[in-house]
Amino acid sequence: MPPTQNQVRKGPKTIEVGFRIACLVLMLLAAALPGCVLGPASPESDEALLRKILDLAERYLGQEHPRTLILLNNLALSLENQGRYDEAEPLYVRAL
Repeated sequence: MPPTQNQVRKGPKTIEVGFRIACLVLMLLAAALPGCVLGPASPESDEALLRKILDLAERYLGQEHPRTLILLNNLALSLENQGRYDEAEPLYVRAL
């Protein structure tokens, strides 16, 4: 579906708002799923959620956007906290 004139006029702001809405919806859905606990008690579920949000950020904001890089760093930190250093290191390097 082609963008409306309003979307074209707003440009990146429209994408940013869409990204925030998508992340909010994703977090609400994740919180509502049975067995999915957000927080330090469940690093695996945090990792899965971070990966989904990072995918959205890369798709809608781009790989070099500051918010995308922060999410990438947060995913690396989550992996590091799980002792998965070999997986965390390349993500840290990408976030630099």
